[in-house]
Amino acid sequence: MLNNSTRRVTAVVVAFGTDEYLPRAINALLLSTGVELEVIVVDNGSHTISQLPSDSRITILNPGHNTGFAGGCNLGASCGIGEVLVFVNSDALVHPTALTHLYDRAILPQVGLVCGLVLLADQLDIINSCGNPIHFSLLSWAGQYGEPKVNSGDAAPIAGISGALFGARRHIWEELGGFDDTYFAYNEDVDLSLRTWIAGYSVWFDPSAIAHHYYEFARHPTKFYLLERNRLVNLLTLYESSTLLLLLPALILIEVGITFEAIRSGWIQHKIQGWAYIINNLRVILHRRRIIQRNRRLGDRIFAQMMASTISPPDKFGLHVPPLLNHLLRDYWLTVLRIRFRDLNPTSNERVD
Repeated sequence: MLNNSTRRVTAVVVAFGTDEYLPRAINALLLSTGVELEVIVVDNGSHTISQLPSDSRITILNPGHNTGFAGGCNLGASCGIGEVLVFVNSDALVHPTALTHLYDRAILPQVGLVCGLVLLADQLDIINSCGNPIHFSLLSWAGQYGEPKVNSGDAAPIAGISGALFGARRHIWEELGGFDDTYFAYNEDVDLSLRTWIAGYSVWFDPSAIAHHYYEFARHPTKFYLLERNRLVNLLTLYESSTLLLLLPALILIEVGITFEAIRSGWIQHKIQGWAYIINNLRVILHRRRIIQRNRRLGDRIFAQMMASTISPPDKFGLHVPPLLNHLLRDYWLTVLRIRFRDLNPTSNERVD
């Protein structure tokens, strides 16, 4: 077993707004055992920074503007010295051993990212996320949300991390370039996870690294704009051209469905803003695509085997896909796998209600 002095961890917390749980989140980090810890708090306009404890292990950064979650994580990571970086939401309370488990998993050969078991803070034995399923449309959601903790399973490779609690070796984070600042928030975890896979590293879930999260699925319009905008950027940049071409008919059908949902739910103007962003920034997005494709070491096969074939987020998220459509999507994805990869089958999220 490693001693404290050899497990050097930088914990990054991005703080914004009322952040009523921020002081508790920082205090929980300071109780971490088995690691030599520094905590970097990025103040994106938090109202509770003054309530943080006085501790030499804490560094507060004030960028002078709201960098978003993506930019805040990047800033905090760039200022730390730990061998392993751990990113913790400002409303998540880590268990004392969580950072030790993340460190020990992150330093294993070929592991690129590792996320922990995130439980609900108001229902201590109920899952918030065991990592996030990623549908082939690059929609993503909290994995196993609402299920009992006993269903979390063992440590295993997964499609994507949950941004609430995850870690990475510093040199891998820097090699990948961290998050893309332009994402600001939402779906940056999908982008980073899939870039990790195609860079030749794996993405893991470790149920021994536990945090309790005061989770709330906010429904402010900006969230839907960022979710959809960033999902479309991911589609245009992450897939190999041949995979994207085969998926195009299904992606168009899904885009139509999301558009109707946006009309029904009253956020169609934000969906349109997402399209406008893509059109206005197409040259930049295609440049990003060229960089990602040039740097990839592995093809889409490496993550295709873990992609979800149906869209089945928990009811709380307000996106219900008719069973017939999910059957069609599953069959289409199976066909793409047979054509593109011949022998691969989806291994997650096969529920069709």
